[in-house]
Amino acid sequence: MYRHVVVPLDGSERAKVAMGPAADLAWRCDADLVVVHSVDVLDEPLSEATLRERADSLGLDEVEVVIDDRRPAAEAVAAVVDARGDAVVCMATHGHGATERVVGTVAEAVLRRTAAPALLVGPRYEGGHRLGAGPVIACIDGSRLSEAVVPLAARWATLVDAGLWVVSVVDPAGVAAAARAAPGGDLDEASHVHRMADAARPIVEGRVDWEVLHGRHPAAELLEFAEHHPGALLAVATHGRSGLSRVAMGSVAMSVVHGAREPVLVTKVDG
Repeated sequence: MYRHVVVPLDGSERAKVAMGPAADLAWRCDADLVVVHSVDVLDEPLSEATLRERADSLGLDEVEVVIDDRRPAAEAVAAVVDARGDAVVCMATHGHGATERVVGTVAEAVLRRTAAPALLVGPRYEGGHRLGAGPVIACIDGSRLSEAVVPLAARWATLVDAGLWVVSVVDPAGVAAAARAAPGGDLDEASHVHRMADAARPIVEGRVDWEVLHGRHPAAELLEFAEHHPGALLAVATHGRSGLSRVAMGSVAMSVVHGAREPVLVTKVDG
């Protein structure tokens, strides 16, 4: 599915937590692991020997180390992805204070600069689980842009040998308002999600399910749903014109990343 798994390391202990999921993904895809380190004023520079030692400890056959002393982290990662193609980025996000803003900005910039999806490892990730310990959950909101995550999530479900859920969150207040505006109308909030699940079935070798959740806070509802499916990998889409946009990423997607116990698959869509 991918030939390269790209992992940015910035010298922090937090960044290293992405190495486990990245190695698992590289093994499943029979891909090489590319460790990227940008010598940035915010980083503690790492030597090639240190980076190589960390990478070699994962037990993979193909590991490449790239040290970029000319470009900031996001540009360095994008350059690696562009030069190789057919890549996925796996990186950790920090959860508190200034480092959250720095890493969030790097993640945003990476997705803005490349077409590669990103597997983001949030601060609640506890490690110890292989990818595929639970189902892949494709999160949609009824928009055409969000639907783009479904076929990608379906391919990942097959990759990690897991089932797929297609899930949407509906605000009860919005449903009630629509019903008042069109009394007696046929308001089928589940049909769209059901159709998207049916469309994914030819791709997924395992089981495909769907669910409509109700609540005013989509991120909280999605995280609670994931809690009932241990090991679940949530998949969300963001708008291509702004990478992890302030609206989508700030209000839903990044909240999901920061609250999830497992890595979250984030993909950019254009429109």
